[in-house]
Amino acid sequence: MRTLLLFVVLSFTVAASCQQPPSESAPETVPETESPGSKVPEPGLPPFAVTDQMTVAQLDLLLRRIDPNLTRQNNSWQLQLRNRPIIVVVDPNADRMRMMSPVISADELSEDLMFRLLQANFDSALDARYAVANELLWSVFIHPLSPLNEQQLSSAVYQTFSAAATFGTVFSSGMFIFGGGDSNEELEKLQQEIERLLNPAI
Repeated sequence: MRTLLLFVVLSFTVAASCQQPPSESAPETVPETESPGSKVPEPGLPPFAVTDQMTVAQLDLLLRRIDPNLTRQNNSWQLQLRNRPIIVVVDPNADRMRMMSPVISADELSEDLMFRLLQANFDSALDARYAVANELLWSVFIHPLSPLNEQQLSSAVYQTFSAAATFGTVFSSGMFIFGGGDSNEELEKLQQEIERLLNPAI
């Protein structure tokens, strides 16, 4: 699995670099310095906690707070959260961040299970999504890079992890279910499952 994940990371990294627009039409790279309109940092807070725009360097620092032992290759990272791999890939020129975690092999998905995943994408997957690529099912969270803040990044990690971890049970990336979908009967089960994820000792 680790060899496959390394191959996937390289594939996504190469794909992102191949799809960058020509330099004359590409948006400017976000500067690595604090913008003039940024707030004055409070004592003890690192500068990246208060800058107006997320940069690759700031993202790297925040991800290392989550997993100090993560691995990085160019603009992609692989970290572990409770023994579950989470891959982060960014394209600064396109101003995009993609976070994903492999779930199962795509050939294990039955028609009924695929239908259930589409239901979950509507009402219980929240900002994360279930998706298939490279013969794997993934939980995926996609967001513009520059407006991303520390709280949103934490939410992205939690939702990506939760959607992968609750596959096969409540298929949820958070503690809420949109009431207009088909997963309302799963609400009580969802609350119990999320409580178990937040408190592994239970």
